[in-house]
Amino acid sequence: MYMKTRKKKEVPIFISNPDVGLSNEQVQIRVASKLTNKTKKIIGKSFLEIIITNVFTFYNLLLAVIAAFLIVAHRYTSLFFAIVYILNIAIGLYQDFKANYLLSKLQILVEPHIIVIRNGEEIRISTNDIVRDDIVILKSGNQISADGIIVEGEIGVDESLITGEARPVFKKAGEEIFSGSYVFNGTAKVRVMHVGKDNYATELQRLAKAKRTKASKLQKSLKTLFKVIGAIVTVLGIITLIVRFDEIQHHFKDSIGTFAGSMVAMIPAGLYLLTSLSFTVGVVNLSKKRVLVQEFYSLEMLARSTMLCLDKTGTITDGTMTVKELVNVSSMDTKEIELLISNIVRATKDENATAESLLRAYPYEQTEKPLEVLSFDSHNKFSGATFKKGTFVIGAIENLNIQNKTALISEADQYASKGYRVLVLAKTSSAIIDRKIEGSMKAVALIIIEDHIREDAKEIFRWFYDNDVKIRVISGDNVKAVAEIARRAGIRDAGNYVSLESMPLDEVRNIALNYTVFGRVSPEQKEVLVDEFKKAKEVVAMTGDGINDILALKKADCSIAMASGADAAKNVSQLVLLDSNFATLPSVVAEGRRVVNNIQRSSSLFLMKTIFAIFLSILFLFISIGTDLGYPFLTNHFYLWEITVIGVGAFFLAIEVNAEPINRKFLRNVFEKAVPGAIAIIIAVLSVYLIYITDVSGNEKVIVTMAAIIMALFPLVLFYEVARPLTKYRAIIFAGVIFMNLLTLLGISISGADFLEIDFSLLYAHNYVQILLIIVNCSVLYIGTNRIIEAIKKRGKKDD
Repeated sequence: MYMKTRKKKEVPIFISNPDVGLSNEQVQIRVASKLTNKTKKIIGKSFLEIIITNVFTFYNLLLAVIAAFLIVAHRYTSLFFAIVYILNIAIGLYQDFKANYLLSKLQILVEPHIIVIRNGEEIRISTNDIVRDDIVILKSGNQISADGIIVEGEIGVDESLITGEARPVFKKAGEEIFSGSYVFNGTAKVRVMHVGKDNYATELQRLAKAKRTKASKLQKSLKTLFKVIGAIVTVLGIITLIVRFDEIQHHFKDSIGTFAGSMVAMIPAGLYLLTSLSFTVGVVNLSKKRVLVQEFYSLEMLARSTMLCLDKTGTITDGTMTVKELVNVSSMDTKEIELLISNIVRATKDENATAESLLRAYPYEQTEKPLEVLSFDSHNKFSGATFKKGTFVIGAIENLNIQNKTALISEADQYASKGYRVLVLAKTSSAIIDRKIEGSMKAVALIIIEDHIREDAKEIFRWFYDNDVKIRVISGDNVKAVAEIARRAGIRDAGNYVSLESMPLDEVRNIALNYTVFGRVSPEQKEVLVDEFKKAKEVVAMTGDGINDILALKKADCSIAMASGADAAKNVSQLVLLDSNFATLPSVVAEGRRVVNNIQRSSSLFLMKTIFAIFLSILFLFISIGTDLGYPFLTNHFYLWEITVIGVGAFFLAIEVNAEPINRKFLRNVFEKAVPGAIAIIIAVLSVYLIYITDVSGNEKVIVTMAAIIMALFPLVLFYEVARPLTKYRAIIFAGVIFMNLLTLLGISISGADFLEIDFSLLYAHNYVQILLIIVNCSVLYIGTNRIIEAIKKRGKKDD
């Protein structure tokens, strides 16, 4: 038999018995025909992206051209900058490849798996190993990764990832299901019809993230900054070549040296590399803590988070549940009730934490075959089965049409106020028709379940509060039980709670900002809550592990899933906690803050030099028109600034532990530090020229030498201001930078080496005094101005 795929190529199909599935021989035929479900899934950067982002950047290409000109001019000492950038590129490549290697290893741990039937046996395989015509068993929480037709059973499917519609769809035997959707309810056997590239949604993860991924603010800010600087450098470079064309033509070696000095000083190529390196190191650090980062820049969004939304189970509690008591409210025998509970759970085949706790408490074998089954889902909040003696359901009292409901709720509330979860076992003579149960029910028993609060819960939440992160608890359970557990776990204002049972979405929007704990929340209501928090200018992080969390996870600024949770939740999340340990989250947030805060601090050092160089390039460009005085500085004159302050200093600042809350305005913060520093060193360098402007006998080489020494020493003052307040760690870095600077200058002055192109023999004692006075005066002006600005800011905050 043959059928046509979407690509219209003829391929043989095997119609096997759903209870037997494919044989090993048939599977091998499929594998040989490359009809497997293996698709290329890359987390982080691809091999090509790593090469491009580290090597083939605009700035690197520009620096390569400049280096080529210097080689032609035989100015080999001016090429040291190229060695530094090559080392930076090599380090960046190494770190990126290392990060991708670690991520690929971690990805195996969360790779989706599925149950298939082969040779009459159920086996668990990776979704990549599914072959065409396999019989797969889909259950609640599974991501559908291959198109197929249901051959047995019924499942509820959410196709929102491919259709945009959040409304669940129920599929029966004979109906088709598509990759890119997920199962939220039921169990079914499905014959796989399309695999790999023939699937309806081949790149499942990309489709999921397309609905949620937001551009990183830091990434956008830096891209804008690089584009602006790139445009300025390009325009200035072209104008300089035009204006100085004759000079370059006749004095190529000298002119190309100062031209290169101007261009290289303006290019913050190291900043791009440092930014990429900082995020990569962050990802590597988290991988060691068994955290899978599926999007590099999600670290920033988590670091910026001002609100953390979480469910009760798996976060406040450790996910383990225990049946504490069975309250018989009927004439049935208690043992008969226990057996009935076991029969219902085994009939529905639910595999959630509640179902598992019930089976642990009542581990009986199934004694009755169900006539109809209703698996649990987060919309109904109950499950059930029809047997010969009637239909029985287990679920939330509020969601069931139970006789004497008010009295039952009152009794259940007494347990809920102590933090217990209360389910009701109820009976009705009505059958399950189209997943609905008409008519009233009679309560049989109340099932009292205890959630175990994490031992370290108070410590975890205290960390978040101390770091200015608000906590909101969003749960599908009884709000009184959730609030009590939240209170005992140390969540502030846990008594400010509300039940969202049957509440319209518009009303949910209106009350979203008024409460701390939300109970009886549906998946759609979770999504609305997260959306309202975001509208209130909160940066929202959302943790989840179930299919009922997916809508909210997609809506959140940063989504975090537990590895023990549903495949669908892991696929749409940016971060996955591989140990499913919520206690890891504070260190994840701290790592993100370290990356962003330190990039912000280090960026100021880079931009000081860029602003300084752009100003001098423009100034000397105007001066050179009609005069013989052109841009005087060589690439060598910036070596100490670039190597010790920007290279070593900025690097060690970028890897410092820093968990301070992030100020949202990245570029503003960077320029607030960079501009005053750039102005200070501009004044310092121009002061040398002002000293000699009236001195007709002033030697231009002496002026350039003095200015070059200032450019080597004054950046130490800039580094000090950026590094403040000086912790022990920063003080050691600062001392190291000073030592490297002074040792290099001393060594060159004694040896007479021309590495920095500074001729100390031209200077007299009074020149050194002038240099010292300029540095001291400009430092006092710079530091004093910064203190005044800081004082004004503090006063403004107090007034607010």
